[in-house]
Amino acid sequence: MYDIQENYQLNIKYLSPLPTFLKPLAAAWVRLSETISAPFISHFTLAENSYTALPFIGTRWTVLQNKALPLAVRTAQKANLNAPVFLVTGTLSLTYGVREAIDAFLKIHETIPGSQLHLCGKVPDKKSNQFIAETISSHLYVTLTGGSDGVPTRPYNLPLPKPTLVWFFIPTIRPSTNASQQKFGSTCRIGCR
Repeated sequence: MYDIQENYQLNIKYLSPLPTFLKPLAAAWVRLSETISAPFISHFTLAENSYTALPFIGTRWTVLQNKALPLAVRTAQKANLNAPVFLVTGTLSLTYGVREAIDAFLKIHETIPGSQLHLCGKVPDKKSNQFIAETISSHLYVTLTGGSDGVPTRPYNLPLPKPTLVWFFIPTIRPSTNASQQKFGSTCRIGCR
């Protein structure tokens, strides 16, 4: 199974921090690797409907969109949240939507003044770093952990115990007679060492 969360070829071609002359080569290499390996992949899970147009997936795909449901928004409004805390993690770049995330939070903050936004991740470019720095300096309820050097890690010198039981959870789509599992099911595998 191959989980396609992004159009990797286009991300490398248009959003990658690689030097300009390497972008088309790296993008072509990724698409070639995907195309060559496709016959050996039994099923593709796609994060967006638009990925069904990828030339190598054929008809062996399922779209599992990561979208907010309007019901969840209405439920949050009814909960009367006094001071919700929002977290944005990952690569904090203007090309990946950090501006839109901050703008959306600022609109929420107008309605819920006690709300806070925590940004946590690596800021890979100067424009994004400048935008985030200006946002933090003018909005005390927005904080950043990380930055141009990424998120600092703490070394742990304690010995970690070896696990004796390992759980694997593999989501699957399968037909079922149970109405609640009609669309989604799951398979659990247990392995012991």
